[in-house]
Amino acid sequence: MTGHLPRLLRLIGLGISLGLALAAQELRAAVTIPDLPYTRFTLPNGLTVVVHEDHKAPVVAVSVWYHVGSADEPPGKTGFAHLFEHLMFSGSEHHRGSYFQPFERIGATDMNGTTWFDRTNYFETVPRTALDLALWMESDRMGHLLGAIGKKELDTQRGVVQNEKRQGENEPYGRVDENILAHLFPANHPYHHDTIGSMADLDAAALDDVKQWFSAYYGPGNTTLVLAGDLNVAEARDKAMLYFGDIPPGPPVPRQQPWVTPLHKADRGIQHDQVAQVRIYRSWVTPQLGTPDAVLLDLATTVLGGGKTSRLYQRLVYKDKLADDVSMSVAPFALAGFVQWQADVKQGMAPARVEQAVQEEIQRFLKEGPSQDELDRARLTGRAGFIRGLEKVGGFAGQATILAAGQVYRHDPLAYRKDFQVAQQATTASVAEAARRWLGHPAYTLHVVPTAAPVDPAKEAPLAGARPALARRPQPQLVQQSGRVIASTIDRSTGAPQVRHFPDLTFPELEHARLTNGIPVILAQRHAMPLTRIAILFNAGYAADQGGKLGTAAFTTSLMNESTKQLDSVQVVQHKQRLGAISAVGCDLDSCIASLDALNDQLAPSLKLFASIVQEPAFSKNDIERVRGQWLAGIAQEKTQPVGLALRLLPPLLYGPGHAYGIPLTGSGTAQAISSLQQADLLAFQQRWLRPDNAHILVVGDTTLGQAMPLLEQVFGHWQASGPKAPAKNLATVTPARQGRLFVVDRPGSPQSLLLAGLLAPGGKMADDLGLRLANTAFGGSFLSRLNMNLREDKHWAYGARSMLLDAQGQRPLLLYAPVQSDKTAESAAEVRKEIEALLGTRPLEDQEIARAREQQVRSLPGKYETGAAVLGEIQDMVTYGRPDDYIKTLKARLEAVTTAQAQAAMAAILKSQALTWVVVGDRSAIEAPLRKLPLGQFQLLDADGKPLDH
Repeated sequence: MTGHLPRLLRLIGLGISLGLALAAQELRAAVTIPDLPYTRFTLPNGLTVVVHEDHKAPVVAVSVWYHVGSADEPPGKTGFAHLFEHLMFSGSEHHRGSYFQPFERIGATDMNGTTWFDRTNYFETVPRTALDLALWMESDRMGHLLGAIGKKELDTQRGVVQNEKRQGENEPYGRVDENILAHLFPANHPYHHDTIGSMADLDAAALDDVKQWFSAYYGPGNTTLVLAGDLNVAEARDKAMLYFGDIPPGPPVPRQQPWVTPLHKADRGIQHDQVAQVRIYRSWVTPQLGTPDAVLLDLATTVLGGGKTSRLYQRLVYKDKLADDVSMSVAPFALAGFVQWQADVKQGMAPARVEQAVQEEIQRFLKEGPSQDELDRARLTGRAGFIRGLEKVGGFAGQATILAAGQVYRHDPLAYRKDFQVAQQATTASVAEAARRWLGHPAYTLHVVPTAAPVDPAKEAPLAGARPALARRPQPQLVQQSGRVIASTIDRSTGAPQVRHFPDLTFPELEHARLTNGIPVILAQRHAMPLTRIAILFNAGYAADQGGKLGTAAFTTSLMNESTKQLDSVQVVQHKQRLGAISAVGCDLDSCIASLDALNDQLAPSLKLFASIVQEPAFSKNDIERVRGQWLAGIAQEKTQPVGLALRLLPPLLYGPGHAYGIPLTGSGTAQAISSLQQADLLAFQQRWLRPDNAHILVVGDTTLGQAMPLLEQVFGHWQASGPKAPAKNLATVTPARQGRLFVVDRPGSPQSLLLAGLLAPGGKMADDLGLRLANTAFGGSFLSRLNMNLREDKHWAYGARSMLLDAQGQRPLLLYAPVQSDKTAESAAEVRKEIEALLGTRPLEDQEIARAREQQVRSLPGKYETGAAVLGEIQDMVTYGRPDDYIKTLKARLEAVTTAQAQAAMAAILKSQALTWVVVGDRSAIEAPLRKLPLGQFQLLDADGKPLDH
């Protein structure tokens, strides 16, 4: 996968967010942040190994970072680093076939690979007993790849990557990254092009290019291996030497040097896209990662555009009502960085007025700087975020990623501490000075404007007028990869090590109590981090909209995140920032949930604020009108997103009118309903559904029942319901469709078509639920499933295809999902039908498929509940779907008892009894004729609101 520009830059670009790497203990107080003790050593062949011990769960994160990315691509080879990342999952000389296969069988979690400007990384979290297998696999593709890569593998992954590119560009604003980078950085700057690359360069990639890239950059001397989790340094050293020690170090690597190139004059561009509203981007070139100014700019942009309390949000959204949203952030990388603000212009407002208002606020900031309170809140937000990020040992932003980013970019695994020190020593004056140094330069401004007509990227030529090359470019420094190898003591011809034993699941005991007003309390102790998470679970959800105004549940709970009777919406956020707390109120299909994530040293005041949010929302008219405008803009945006549009249309077609689930699955409702909602509607929904006699309080964290109950009793024990409860939701059984139906929504010019087909499965409380879950995993619920292997790995018509069994109290939707290249729309739908027919006829589910699905689910359990958030989510499911306290502890035995025949029967019962309902979003002119030739059912064109159109 590739990165996407702000705000996701913060996670993918650095491996950690610079914002997470900043920390401040308390406002204007002496500070400390949790440390990550590590041991670092270098093998004789140059491989750098960093080890961190964390024994809270029986898992180990394995993270391999190669110091090469898209910045190292020569002209004509854009997208090559990312293409090669995909090839690394195609198998190796001693493990032919998919790299995912053994990892699914051992229950690996958080497994992926990513490419960005300056690095390519591969990571997985495995049971501690499977560490040998993981290291064998990683070392085999590092040292023994080329013999397993041929033209077939290259062509397959080329097709997959090109569909990943199409999928990204098919999203609203999906072509912005390429445009901004080309205009912001000179043509000869390593960051001038985006990581996904161009279609032409991907088409031109040859096998010799692949082999040369691997040989040049994928040696141990250019690599960092991080092991974090349930292991010790001695075994880490022995295993690293055993599996990696015999790999040659590799040739000298040309290391790109920092090159910060501010624009000499302002530049502007316009891009047309199928979007619902104008979005403005403005970007400046700024210093690279590891410089003090990069840290100071993070603080500055947090104050200017980091949420509701920021100056830009206050001015443009609250005061002038010019925009529905505005944000600002910094993205520092190894060679340079950039600051960017973006604003979604409110319908009817002039983009020039938005630009003017933003510029006025920035100029005021450059003149005055931040207030002390603004600076303190920015620092504390960083501290709280950093602590939360430490719960996981691996994944996209866990402990292993933090250590690897520091080592690869700055030769210091604890580099985040240097950033923290700069942030803590920052003053209002120093932050303002840094902002003046960089935001005083010219910027590139891009307007993305709506168009209903097809957009041809080639004809629009988004790179026209791109920034030309500069004469002076720093020459790369040649980094020698000297070293020696040791004789191997392992016989790779016998394959990867077998894993014969797996750690047991450790799921906390659940403790029960009741408040004096009768609210049940369920608590699970987790003492790894000084955090406590609390959720109030209401039996409501989007389904509670039935018979009323669609979107009421989600809109009401969204407004509960605004003002209370004591504090306006800005004051609420300011209080949370000062406490380092996170709270949210929202809904899913069957439940509404109010959640709190608090630092233990601020738990009591955080709970007091949380109780006010839950019990005393103001539903002020000003908040309602502001959020309504944003909400209507969001609905319009959903209708421009292929997935959002399909999820709005399919459920009413599956469930029919009058059913609680026959609503847009996004929960956002309809524009007509949202436009009509008044304060009385929100108060009525709260009083009927969000009340103490319809609630459970769930607690997970560094606390005990004895400590938590007095705090909960103080703020929730006297809460009383008023008025009648809401009626039961209509979850009546729906008779499934007996004839296929095909609904098509025209999206002119789309390079991809979204296929979304639905069936109805029994509710989440069904007795043979596990059989259906295993069958779904084998059919379409994993990377190695039939659907994905067919459409992605075999045909390479899609970046991914899967089936999803969504949880629900009533009949559940079983969805088949595949975004496919436009010219293969009908062929892809035909392949989905063929897979269903094969499962029902000539190729029923096989023992090995169900065994693999079972092993993956059973063996992933020890790592699945590594964080308190994961434990809390499981308890929520237990309450929602009526599961016993020992549901997780007995899950292994119950999964192992499911036979292939039972799994096959559970899936076949659904597929035999009903016909698929299809929603296809794509370019009608390209897909209608071939789709009509397929036996998918009655053909009907729909508009974006689901209304039938004449053929």
